[in-house]
Amino acid sequence: MESSLPSVTIAQRSPLPLTGVGMRKRAAFYTQLARQLDAGIGVVRSLRTLAGQGGSRRLAHAAAAMADHVEAGNRLSAAFAQHPNVFPPNEVRMIEGLEHAGREPEAMLRIARLLDRLALARARVIAGMIYPAVMLWAAFCLLPLVLAYVFGGPEAATRALLGQLRALAIGVGAWLALGMLFRSIPRHSALRVATHAAALVVPLLGKLFRRLALTRFADTFQALYVAGVTAPEAMSRAALACGNDFIGSRILRVAPLVADGALVSAALARSGVIPTLDLNLIEVGEQGGKLDAALAKFAQYEQEDLEIGIERLARILPTAAILLMVTILGAMVLAQWGAHFGAIERIMGR
Repeated sequence: MESSLPSVTIAQRSPLPLTGVGMRKRAAFYTQLARQLDAGIGVVRSLRTLAGQGGSRRLAHAAAAMADHVEAGNRLSAAFAQHPNVFPPNEVRMIEGLEHAGREPEAMLRIARLLDRLALARARVIAGMIYPAVMLWAAFCLLPLVLAYVFGGPEAATRALLGQLRALAIGVGAWLALGMLFRSIPRHSALRVATHAAALVVPLLGKLFRRLALTRFADTFQALYVAGVTAPEAMSRAALACGNDFIGSRILRVAPLVADGALVSAALARSGVIPTLDLNLIEVGEQGGKLDAALAKFAQYEQEDLEIGIERLARILPTAAILLMVTILGAMVLAQWGAHFGAIERIMGR
């Protein structure tokens, strides 16, 4: 996903797990920094203030290093780009885009609002999954141990427990290895584009990933265009900030068409990644000379669609987990009873 736009170089993030910062903490950091900048406090002083507040140690260290970076004559977006484990690249790209219009606080407040919504939605999903998770644990872990003890005695239960611990270790190790492998893929590489394309077709989650990327794209595009950035550049920078390399690469390919005189809606239609409803909104706005208002509706619609998708996921996942639990529980009980009666028949047959 190449771009000829002047942009900061984002450092390669560490592939190690658990090196990031939670969404709520990042949202609070962005909000506090934006408020200080809006109040007229200098960037360096604001960052040093945040570094001395305590709280997240990673954020404090990053803020102190960013203050030194800006004090040395670098841009704020370049300072953010030095800490990819703390500040994801898509957030840095949005800050960079609005930085060219002198509206960094607005970018940070937009990011903070989206992070707050995502954190709240994730909390709802987790809350809805607590009961199914407990039931799945009972079906996968507790029940097999009880059945092993009843039909095989303490030694069989011990063997079952060791088997479960071994399977858990293998599963956690495989999950961490896959996560580290994915995080080590270079940004904008063909492999990463293919991985992001595959993520869009994952059952249940694929549509949510697409909505999240389009929400970021729409919000950034609208903010940049209203700030006075030309439509081709706003579209390209928003593509870099969408967080999905597949969707971003498709939009970057058609952005030059707008510079050559094509309508924004026509160019986005050529990308093949924007829903028809959104294209119609943008087309009507362009024809009426109100592209800024159309982009605002585009951003609002994508945000609402994302929230609806998360609400649906919060309802579907617990139900799916319970159905899975009932299916597995029934299969396990039938298997255990089948083995038990099979043993009885063999004994009686003798």
